Amino acid sequence: MVIVSCVGCNQSSLDIRRTESQSILNTTWHWQETVYPVEKITVLNPEQYTILLTDKGGVEAMFDCNRGGGTYQLSEGNLSFGPLMSTRMACPPDTQDVTFIRDLQRVESYFIEDGNLYLELPLEHGTMKFVPAP
Repeated sequence: MVIVSCVGCNQSSLDIRRTESQSILNTTWHWQETVYPVEKITVLNPEQYTILLTDKGGVEAMFDCNRGGGTYQLSEGNLSFGPLMSTRMACPPDTQDVTFIRDLQRVESYFIEDGNLYLELPLEHGTMKFVPAP
């Protein structure tokens, strides 16, 4: 018999990446950051960059001062977005909407860790981090 103990481990070190499809649906997620191999983008106003994946296959989104949406394909650990449409209001000069939309269109997979949603870009080109809306 082997007994495994983790003295001094905190809960976050025990969290495992989860990929259950139902765990990401019907929750509004705020974009926090994207980490690329050589750069990190921190979102200035996370509440203005959101996604909501409905259980009917649609995505509702906020792209800074614009709203939009489209469709998605989801299976255990895999996620991709169809074409995303958006209103076309002129956002402030510091907007990050182009980066947000571009990267969402490139997403290939996802996982949940520590209650946060991570969307992974192809070929390890980056990971978008989202937190659930309060």
